[in-house]
Formats: sequence, structure tokens, C-alpha cells
Amino acid sequence: MTALSVEDLEAGYGLLHAVRDVTFRIEPGETVAIVGANGAGKSTLLRAVAGAHRPTRGRIVLDGRDVTGMPAHRRVGLGLSLVPEGRRLFPDLTVEENLLVGRVRGRQGAWDVWSVIEAFPIIERLLFQKARTLSGGEQQATAIGRALMANPSVLLIDEVSLGLAPVAVDGLYGSLGALTARGTSLLLVEQNLKRVQAFADRILCMLEGAVVLEGRSTNLTREQITGAYFGLRGSSPPPSTAAATGAPS
Repeated sequence: MTALSVEDLEAGYGLLHAVRDVTFRIEPGETVAIVGANGAGKSTLLRAVAGAHRPTRGRIVLDGRDVTGMPAHRRVGLGLSLVPEGRRLFPDLTVEENLLVGRVRGRQGAWDVWSVIEAFPIIERLLFQKARTLSGGEQQATAIGRALMANPSVLLIDEVSLGLAPVAVDGLYGSLGALTARGTSLLLVEQNLKRVQAFADRILCMLEGAVVLEGRSTNLTREQITGAYFGLRGSSPPPSTAAATGAPS
């Protein structure tokens, strides 16, 4: 059974169509990465799938169940968790307390504080520290751990490596690889194309709210992805354009 199916999804803000006619599927244990420039609709898409933003059209099916009209907390209870951009931890709660918040609306399963520590060893020495004292990488590990405490079958992560040091990114991706081995499906928003091509099974590139390129990572070249990213065909953007618009690294 397909883990997550998104069909003809549209979402926006007033007259702005941030997501337009997006359709894709994720299989159990598969990793799909979404890339695109700022304003392409990536975060809105994840929020709509998670139930944090109401779509204007389309259908979202989780493990064979239509969840389109369900609020976010019910989707969490059925196995869909979101790690939002900016992590959104409770700054004055400890790491352990932040993790425990994640299981309030979750479902029964193998993930608990100690299994999260096993997946993200950096968390163990931080359990009793307040979240506001953590580094960016430590906060991201805690935010992902909190989402895992709900025992999701599908985990959405917005901007995995944004603002993190390379060593922190290495650690996070090492831990994420262990999640798919347990059968968790991942839908990631990521700007680092080198990471995406090495880690994801499939890549979706968004431009102005629509998916303009989709394929297996092994079948797509960097030039194809970069061209789709900027709405170009057959070439990469000039360096000056890339710098001005925040090109993928």
C-alpha cells in the first residue's frame, strides 16, 4: 500500500496560488526530496499535507485513508508528523520535555525517548537542558525526535539543513538514513542538491507552485534539476542569477 498519495492538490493565501495541481506518491520506506527556489511553494505543500494549511482542492491519502478534511492532530494520530521550518521547539522546556510533547497526539509504536536517543545519540547528553540553550543542529535533532515520538509512518521535514554547520548536517543525515531502514517514509524540503541526490530516492522540483520536474535521483543530472529550479531548459543559470535568487548548493 502506498504510504502517502497527494492528488491534484492546490493551496494558497487569498488570491495567491502557492501550490498548483501537485500530484505525487511516496511508498513505504521511500525518501522523496522537494527542491525549489524561495517562494516555490515547498513549505505550503508540506503544511497542507500535514493539515496545518487547508487546501482549496485535491486529495491527501495516508496509508489508504483519505485525510484531506482532517485537522492536523488527527493526522498525527494516524501516522503523519511534520518537523516545521524553524523547529518550533518550546524554548523553556528541556529536551526530554519537548520529546514527550510529541507523543501526546501520537499513536502506539516503537519510538520512545530511548529509541530516539539511539537514532540521534547527540540528544542523550542534552536531555535535561532547555531547548533555548541548544545549537542549531541540536535543536533540529530534538525537533525530529519530537516528531518521531508520535510514531509516524510518514515524516515530513521542512528545510533539513538550513543554517546548520556541515558537521551537524552529516550527523542528521546519518540518523535519517536509519529511519528509512525501519520503514519510515520521508518527505524532505532541502536546498543542498548534493545531499539530495546522494540521499533521496526521488526528487520533485517545484517552480511557482507546480512540480516541473520529477524523477529518481539516479536518473536526474544536476543540470536538469538546476534548469528546472530556475524555469530554464537545457542549461544552468548564470552565476549572478544563482547568487541573487538563492540557488541550491
